[in-house]
Amino acid sequence: ASNEQLNIVAEIQCLQAHYPLLSLEKLIKAATYNGAKFLGLEKKIGEITINKAPGLVNIFPFDANNKRIPSNAQIRVLVPACFD
Repeated sequence: ASNEQLNIVAEIQCLQAHYPLLSLEKLIKAATYNGAKFLGLEKKIGEITINKAPGLVNIFPFDANNKRIPSNAQIRVLVPACFD
């Protein structure tokens, strides 16, 4: 991990700080679908699509104008991932 928190949102924030040209879209895909694929779970989770049950989180505040997750962001789980 690139951060000391072992938290995927903190990982995205760290990468945004050190590599500002990386798009948020690429970072979120790396954190979701690519993470699920690495774990062999891409058929169940990793993206919002039919026949998948990914977890959903709310990140607030979110800087939509600059597509950044600010350092004061709070994360709330809305729907936990279903691995069954």
